Amino acid sequence: MVGAPIYTANMNSNPGWTVQGQWAYGHPTGGGGAYGEPDPTSGYTGTNVVGYNLSGDYARINSTYWTTTPVINCSDYTDVKLRFYRWLGVESNTYDHAYLEVSNNGTTWNRVWENSAVSMNGGVWERVEYDISAWADDQASVQIRWGMGRTDTSWHYCGWNIDDVTVLGFYSPPPTYTVTFETDGTPGAALTGTTPQTVVEGDDCTPVTANTPVSHHFVDWTKGGAFYAAANPLTVVNVTETMTLRANYAINQYTLTYIAGPNGSIAGTTPQTVNYGGSGTAVTAVANMGYHFVNWSDGSTANPRTDTNVTSTITVTANFSINTYTLTYMAGPNGTISGTTPQTVNYGASGTAVTAVANTGYHFVSWSDASTENPRIDESVTADINVTASFTANTYAVTFNAQGGAVPLPEGMSVTYDMAYGALASTFRSGYSFDGWFTAPTGGVQITAATIVTTADDHTLYAQWTANSYTVTFNANGGDTPVPETMSVTYDDAYGTLATTARTGYSFNGWHTASTGGDLVTDATTVTTADDHTLYAQWTANTYTVTFDANGGDTPVPETMSVAYDDAYGTLATTARIGYTFNGWYTASTGGDLVTDATIVTTADNHTLYAQWTANTYTVTFDAQGGDTPTPETMSVTYDDAYGTLATTARTGYTFNGWYTVPTGGDLVTDATIVTTADDHTLYAQWTANSYTVTFDAQGGDTPAPETMSVTYEAAYGTLATTVRTGYTFNGWYTASTGGDLVTDATTVTTADNHTLYAQWTANIYTVTFDAQGGDTPTPETMSVTYDAVYGTLATTTRTGYTFNGWYTVPTGGDLVTDAITVTKADDHALYAQWTANSYTVTFDAQGGDTPVPETKSVTYDAVYGTLATTTRTGYTFNGWYTVPTGGDLVTDAAIVTTADDHTLYAQWTVNSYTVTFDANDGDTPVPETMSVTYDDAYGTLATTARTGYSFNGWYTAPTGGDLVTSTTIVVAATDHILYAQWTVNTYTVAYFAAPTSGGSVSGNTSITHDGASGDSIVVLVIPNTGWLVDSVTVTNGVITFISGNEYTLSEVTSNTTVTVSFVEESIEGEGEGEGEGEGEGEGEGEGEGEGEGEGEGEGEGEGEFTLAYSGPNPVLAHAGDAVEISVIAYNGIEPITYQWYRITEGKAFEELPDQTKASLVFETVSESDVGSYQCIAYDAGDKMAQSPVITLSVLPGVSVSGPVTLVLLTLALVAGGLAGLRKRTQLNRSRFMALD
Repeated sequence: MVGAPIYTANMNSNPGWTVQGQWAYGHPTGGGGAYGEPDPTSGYTGTNVVGYNLSGDYARINSTYWTTTPVINCSDYTDVKLRFYRWLGVESNTYDHAYLEVSNNGTTWNRVWENSAVSMNGGVWERVEYDISAWADDQASVQIRWGMGRTDTSWHYCGWNIDDVTVLGFYSPPPTYTVTFETDGTPGAALTGTTPQTVVEGDDCTPVTANTPVSHHFVDWTKGGAFYAAANPLTVVNVTETMTLRANYAINQYTLTYIAGPNGSIAGTTPQTVNYGGSGTAVTAVANMGYHFVNWSDGSTANPRTDTNVTSTITVTANFSINTYTLTYMAGPNGTISGTTPQTVNYGASGTAVTAVANTGYHFVSWSDASTENPRIDESVTADINVTASFTANTYAVTFNAQGGAVPLPEGMSVTYDMAYGALASTFRSGYSFDGWFTAPTGGVQITAATIVTTADDHTLYAQWTANSYTVTFNANGGDTPVPETMSVTYDDAYGTLATTARTGYSFNGWHTASTGGDLVTDATTVTTADDHTLYAQWTANTYTVTFDANGGDTPVPETMSVAYDDAYGTLATTARIGYTFNGWYTASTGGDLVTDATIVTTADNHTLYAQWTANTYTVTFDAQGGDTPTPETMSVTYDDAYGTLATTARTGYTFNGWYTVPTGGDLVTDATIVTTADDHTLYAQWTANSYTVTFDAQGGDTPAPETMSVTYEAAYGTLATTVRTGYTFNGWYTASTGGDLVTDATTVTTADNHTLYAQWTANIYTVTFDAQGGDTPTPETMSVTYDAVYGTLATTTRTGYTFNGWYTVPTGGDLVTDAITVTKADDHALYAQWTANSYTVTFDAQGGDTPVPETKSVTYDAVYGTLATTTRTGYTFNGWYTVPTGGDLVTDAAIVTTADDHTLYAQWTVNSYTVTFDANDGDTPVPETMSVTYDDAYGTLATTARTGYSFNGWYTAPTGGDLVTSTTIVVAATDHILYAQWTVNTYTVAYFAAPTSGGSVSGNTSITHDGASGDSIVVLVIPNTGWLVDSVTVTNGVITFISGNEYTLSEVTSNTTVTVSFVEESIEGEGEGEGEGEGEGEGEGEGEGEGEGEGEGEGEGEGEFTLAYSGPNPVLAHAGDAVEISVIAYNGIEPITYQWYRITEGKAFEELPDQTKASLVFETVSESDVGSYQCIAYDAGDKMAQSPVITLSVLPGVSVSGPVTLVLLTLALVAGGLAGLRKRTQLNRSRFMALD
């Protein structure tokens, strides 16, 4: 079976092969045949071939020359073969050599064929085929090359001729698979990396990372619902199937634990397990009777409390404090408090007496809560009290006397003793300042609005006045600072001595009331300006004569002029001077200040202005006349001054004669020559040419003839010396030993000195060929060298994993040749690369394992790694050493070192899984009983269990003590292990309640534990008072059992509970009769169920007052969550009767309860917000009103009982005309009435 063509070169066109030496693409000529047959005259098919020396036989070849194909991609091909036609003549390999080689990396060449010891004569095209699959199968960079040489110097054959080259193979691409990555749909979850990925069989995927939202944690990857991997990021290696991998997440869960501190309990669920971002259920911190909730241990005061948007575990404790109230008594102004204030009082207690004591001249009015009780005692305190005693002072009449001022407004006012006067009357007086109100016409004490009234009688206040003083400011108006600058004057007095001042160039005209104009003010002038004011100096400017001095110029026009001080000079005089430029008028003959028409006159005297001048300058230009550019090229000179330093110049081969006024002849000009040319002008350089001696240097040649000669600058050299040198070609005479310029007989002398001419020679040149011996193709492959010169820069080559030792004269051994070695071989020759394999350091990275032994080792390129390091890691299985931290290639002891650098090998591990068994430690069977966990991962969701009467503390590593393990605890036990449930026995609060409290008492332990199947039990002692009976004993949780006498047993308690004992009186008897109208009166006595008699006055059936009766417990006590009913009974009212219940809050109006309009106040579910005082008001059909007593409701912490708590009240009422008796027994959920005879 024949494979498919992978590459063909039919030679119909140039195949683009690289060629060395005499290899070439083209038409063979049929030449050669000195030995064997000549070259062909065409290809096997077509005209052209690739051959060595298409003109005929090969000549002597000192090294191997190659022709090489381009890179051929044989990826996914197997059983690769090379087929081509050859016309080859070559002598036995004893003398001459021909080769065929294959490479798959361009560096390492593998010999496929070479000529044998039998000479090949050629003369015919033959098809040959070679199996190159060992190097070419599934390779992307295959190259093939044919070599010619080395050969000897004697017999020569026609060599290689190649045509119709074909590389064949069987195409078998590996299968590809699609790997898709996805999330499980968790909100916010996303993947980083490529998905899906198409992967060739056996290749690895690129890493994909499952990004985790803050609300969840990554669990694992699954394939088809089954566990696949726990790594994240995940690199799928050695793909062999199409698959979908799903990233799975689990929401984070947190525990909310609410704990009651002393003197309270928690209502609601605790602990609670809540998902991330979820909310817990409400819990309430319930204070015991007499206590109040303060806050939670995290500072929160919310109660009930619902934790929302939970993102972490919360454990908080409720804090409680006993209720206390503060009684604060304060004295308003002008009084004091006698007694203790503030006072701290517990709920329901009374304060001590306090008295509001008025200051002398004051009397007590009332307290701020409207009470006028004094002394005062606050009783049955249920809230803070903060009151202030008010006092009132006496008032008096004040009269105002203006004393010459305007009538006061008002003329009189009323003031209060010990209070500020307040706003006083206003008045004014022209020209005077008001000093204030005083207690006397002169002197006395000044009274202000803030002055406290201390005169205990009607009285008069007097206005007092002061004439005004004003400040005069002196403005010099351009003059010197006045002395003084200000002065004080009194209205209607003379100004007195005024300030002095002066001003350069001005005469002083006096002080005036304005800067210009105004009134003149003198020392005797009377002050009539009723305000601070300014006086202004006024001036007259002086005039001066200016004289003009032409300072050598023509007479000025005009010669003088008049100017005013502080004015501009105006138009100045004009003048001129031949040969000079006018610079202007100045205040001095030299220097001084320039004065122009606009200059301000600042000289306060007659003065002279001087003309100043500048002499003219001219430009001199220097002409070098063949010399170098003068320095400088031009210069400026001043008429009638010396020229000064002249320009410099030079001219190669000439002597400088000086600067002259004309190009030839003329006058010599030196530095000291005086400038007499009144214009720009030129100076000219003049020169004389030089003669020099030339010496001939043969530079290794024979002695020149002649050895020296004389030449003239810028003339031809003439006939030069002759010389020869064996082994060199004479290049001519040059101006330097190397380089320089060639000098012939006709060359013009341009060297301006005695000088030497050098014979230059060219040595012979040879070709050096570089043999890389397994390295990359040298760059260059050949180079030319010069005999007796250093080799210079040699070719470069590299070989992966090897160090280059240098170029040598033979393949092994021989002499090292460097750039600096001198060429001593008088022929073309080859240099050979020699190599040493590299050693590299391998570092072992345990990646979480123990320190490797050893941590590093040295390996040699192209050799096996040898014994590798050892390491272990608790909880993991060692997979081997790999080239990268994850994925990569496995490296074993026998692996060949192919990394040409120091490198690291990484331990890769598989994490172990272990079985956890849950021991409930006397609790219910855990669900599940076992689970699998992964080392170094969190345990995840743990088993659940319960135990009656106990609180679950968590799973621990030991039955007692040990470490707590939660779902987020990291697995550190590297073996199967047991987790143990630990428990705390529950303790419950027992509250006791007697109804009514006058009926008897109930007592016992206030706490009980539940330990064991039936729990603990305690004894409850119930003792009725004399005349009372126990009606019922009930509990809200547990079992209450009568023992004997006054003792009961409370047991099987599983939560906080309340023991309630209801008492009833033994009996109540009486009789009564009455007639007529009015109130019945009578007495009765009796025992048991006997009878009694009484008398009264009146007619008919007695009619009593319309009343609302209530005789139940007050305060009424109930547990939070109970249903409560408080009832009153109306007597002697005319039906129908209407009822309305009100809530009473101290200091506020009654709060009407719209839904409470019956004889019973009903709470379906009572809570702390219902705590307070209540009263019922009723009206009968005759519009009579009756009020119940104020009834207080208190709510206890605890668990609600099932069914309503009916507080049925024992009510007694006297009915006009007789005595009725009523007996009533009460108990929870039941009431019974029994009428007596």
